[in-house]
Amino acid sequence: MVEAKLPYTQAGFRKGKSTTDQIARLVNDIESAFLKKQKFGTVFIDLTAAYDTVWHRGLYLKLLKTLPDVKLVKFIMQLIQDRSFVLEIFNGLRSRKRKLRNGVPQGSVLAPNLFNIYTSDMPQGNCTQYSYADDSVLGTSAVSFEVLEAALQKDLITVSYYLHRWHLKLSKPKTVSYVFHLANRCANRELNITLDGVKLPHFSSTHQSRVNLLRRLAGTGWGASFDTLHTSSVALAYSTAEYAAPVWSHSVHSPKIDIVLNDAMRLISGCLRSTPV
Repeated sequence: MVEAKLPYTQAGFRKGKSTTDQIARLVNDIESAFLKKQKFGTVFIDLTAAYDTVWHRGLYLKLLKTLPDVKLVKFIMQLIQDRSFVLEIFNGLRSRKRKLRNGVPQGSVLAPNLFNIYTSDMPQGNCTQYSYADDSVLGTSAVSFEVLEAALQKDLITVSYYLHRWHLKLSKPKTVSYVFHLANRCANRELNITLDGVKLPHFSSTHQSRVNLLRRLAGTGWGASFDTLHTSSVALAYSTAEYAAPVWSHSVHSPKIDIVLNDAMRLISGCLRSTPV
């Protein structure tokens, strides 16, 4: 019943719709733009304490529109309302009891489904949306950077207004833009997209920065052991690269990730750059 009313662009805690599916959609659209000799611009939207800021009155209204049984809706609201908490620190001091007026209980089976219902009516603009739980991406393709910026800016304003209306907080430092293209002469070109008058930061890859951390460990005077370097490499470099690897590993535009992983392997093994790994 609920599944049929959720948009296909929304994934997360739904049967047959995982994070890998959304990444596959995004990668496929980027590759299609490359074949058309176009650029693909994106805005990665992040929410602050998304589950904790769900507005109970708004959720109640949306549940009534989604579920036909009023008694069931009232029962669900009773489960998430009238909750309270007490903060206790290490020396035994406790705060007074405070009542939670917003949010859904994290860690429960019901919370992700309620959040999906709560955000199921997010407005669809000219850009394609790729959503997983509380994370969303706006993406569109065009020949010029200016057209990308105009389309993404318009949809970002619409989404920002929607989030504000339903008491969800957009994280400005973590909401970033990025453009995918094959024009080497424009390698340093960033998208000029603003939010409340402030330009969005440009996304930077984390793979190379994590390998640089390994390089510092390997080059220190005290000399990290192989076990330490191996554990650090698995935790920092390989965990990030293996995420959604079934998608990016088949792309002809992802050899750089292999190079970064090879650098990490050479660091922990001590192999020279000219030596086959």
